[in-house]
Amino acid sequence: MYAIGWERGLIFRLNGLRWTIADSDGPLKIFAKRHSDASHERFFIPDLIRWMGDGTLIIESAYPQNRPEQPDNLLSWVNPKYVKIAEQRREILKPVLNKAAVPNEELAALAVTHQSSLRTLRRWWRDYQKRGLEGLVPCTALMRQRAINFPDQRFARIFWFVVNEHYLTPRAPNKHAAVQMMKAEVTKANIIELPLIIVPPRSTLYLDLKRIHPSIEALRREGLQAFENNFLLTPTQFSDRCVRFPTHIIEIDHTLLDLELRDPRTNIPLGRPWLTLAFDVYSRLPWGYYLSLDHPSATSLMMVMRHGVQLKRAKEFYETDREWSAFGIPSIVIVDNGKDFRSHHFRTMCAELGVTIHYRPRRTPRFGAVIERMFGTINQQLLHNALGNTKTMVKVKMKNRNPREETPWTPQLLDIALNVYFTQIYPLRAHKGLDGQLPANQWDKGLLFTGHPRFPNDLPAFYRATLPVVERTVTRMGIELHHHHYSDPLLAKYVGLKQHVKVKWDPLDLSYIAVLLPKEKIWVTASAQSKAAHKMSYLDYRLSKKLVTHENGLVSLESIFSGWERIHNLEQQGLDEREEIQQQLLRREASRKLLDGSGPAQKERSTDSVNPWADVTVLEELDQFQGYPSM
Repeated sequence: MYAIGWERGLIFRLNGLRWTIADSDGPLKIFAKRHSDASHERFFIPDLIRWMGDGTLIIESAYPQNRPEQPDNLLSWVNPKYVKIAEQRREILKPVLNKAAVPNEELAALAVTHQSSLRTLRRWWRDYQKRGLEGLVPCTALMRQRAINFPDQRFARIFWFVVNEHYLTPRAPNKHAAVQMMKAEVTKANIIELPLIIVPPRSTLYLDLKRIHPSIEALRREGLQAFENNFLLTPTQFSDRCVRFPTHIIEIDHTLLDLELRDPRTNIPLGRPWLTLAFDVYSRLPWGYYLSLDHPSATSLMMVMRHGVQLKRAKEFYETDREWSAFGIPSIVIVDNGKDFRSHHFRTMCAELGVTIHYRPRRTPRFGAVIERMFGTINQQLLHNALGNTKTMVKVKMKNRNPREETPWTPQLLDIALNVYFTQIYPLRAHKGLDGQLPANQWDKGLLFTGHPRFPNDLPAFYRATLPVVERTVTRMGIELHHHHYSDPLLAKYVGLKQHVKVKWDPLDLSYIAVLLPKEKIWVTASAQSKAAHKMSYLDYRLSKKLVTHENGLVSLESIFSGWERIHNLEQQGLDEREEIQQQLLRREASRKLLDGSGPAQKERSTDSVNPWADVTVLEELDQFQGYPSM
């Protein structure tokens, strides 16, 4: 499994026809050229990803982008001033960029207009045809600073001795004093060593001392605090100096939300949920999230990675007005030093996808201020205005108020609320960190500049890589996990053996597990034997377990299933009661219209005619609704 970029030159086969991506056509759109007749057609990237998942689309020639040393392309790490020069050159060549052959006449006219040489414009045109905007970056952008080097190694040892022991010290001598110390050391060495050590010119030594990085000088002369304040990038500087495109840098962290939840069927308090959030630093858009009633773990981390990379399809699943824009494989992930972020599972998956993991410095929470501020925004704008929030419990004003008893929020309702907030509210508000730009517009702007986000070439392998791993033995009942038994015919040969097998389970769907057969080295899918496991998530399992524990004080396989079935029965019971009440209200309304004389038959009835409503026992109908308040 590796990451692919929907960029120029990628070759794919769709329904038997070969296509090559020719250019980008705005956010989530590309132009592809068909090999058979050289015709061009526009494709929507979410459609390509969906076709790749069901096997309709096959990637034939891709460029694996596993380059953790530098982000996606040249434009992402060179100095922004060189990128600006490349854009200016592209504007000059814009009238002739779509030409199939070298347009000498048009280039000659452009050379006269812009006062440049024809040879230079011809070279720019060829470089752009080969590498796009990267080809127009000046060559000086790739030149490195000359390292400090001396032909005579004896003087090199003296130079670094003076630099380390005298120059880079709290005394902070100037360059003139450092050069004088070097000459004194050379004079001492020449007394006992032959041949004589030659001292380089004073100007050369001044330049060599100037090449020492200012951050190293600040660290050695002024201390760690001065180094961090002056040279370590703060979160605000990430978007200004480091971040170059969407999904370049993603920050991930956990928080305990200021909201109490209840069981959706029994109103049993569930406590405060944990939110694992991934945040795109470039656009300030939420990249992915995961809600859980458990403490943060590697499972929460893998689920948020899975949610962040895939297409969210919020319109389809949550009926939002706008689609969730952020998706794709990030280049850099910034996390804290928790055990879940250092798990082998997380680091292995990031290595396969070419994602670089950066750990924040210890005891420096300001380096996570971007996502920490996002947590505060979610609490202030969304949760602190909702019933059941725990903000009032910090300073209690009313002793008889308890958020655990008054909360109307369930895990499912909170999940819908977060999707609506992340798609319809937060992306459409001006952000101070983006100089007043909208996060949604910032994302689209970044896609136009650097292309579309990378995506896994093998979706089933990616989904399997994000699943948590446990080890189990195979018994006659199959593999037991979360009070369910899973079986498959290929597991029969491992029954009774004390050999452990690796099992991956999906927190979003407990109806199946993936088992790695030790001998065959293949993954097989084992289905749950109980129907109660179908359409059950790990959160549903926790709710069932909490329900049974609350009522009986015991937890067993039978009680878990009975709890899950009871939840379904409660839902059906609620639907039946709602339908019955609705019918009663309709009959009550009809009776009232009869008493008020506003019924449709009242207009046609004469004083001498027989009452057409004589069959309706109005008093009996009213007796049934004595307990209801008046409408």
